[in-house]
Amino acid sequence: MQTIYIKAAMKGTSSVLMAEAAALALAATVTKHLDLQQVSFLSDNQQLVNFLNNPNPDDPPDWRIKYYTQTFINLSNATAHRVHRIKRDQNCTADTLAMKSSTQLHPSTIFTCTCSYAAHV
Repeated sequence: MQTIYIKAAMKGTSSVLMAEAAALALAATVTKHLDLQQVSFLSDNQQLVNFLNNPNPDDPPDWRIKYYTQTFINLSNATAHRVHRIKRDQNCTADTLAMKSSTQLHPSTIFTCTCSYAAHV
């Protein structure tokens, strides 16, 4: 049985956009390590989705997120990927679907994610 634990801590987040970009960079890192080739990333931030789907993403909506967006781009360019926008109220549905698909594709893998954001706990 293979167990993957993902725990991310980010200090000094200056915006929701930065947190979302960091989350996508983390997701791209995980998919790279799992050697996944066709990946759909979901985000509820339309501005970030538009930027990451742009064929020439040279000008991020906020330069403070450049490290995260460039990390995402570098790691996901080798795969067939797409970033899709979901409505904010569908975040729980998206999480449930992702967990369901991960157990169907890799039944021996257990994903454990934690969030320390007070509103989510």
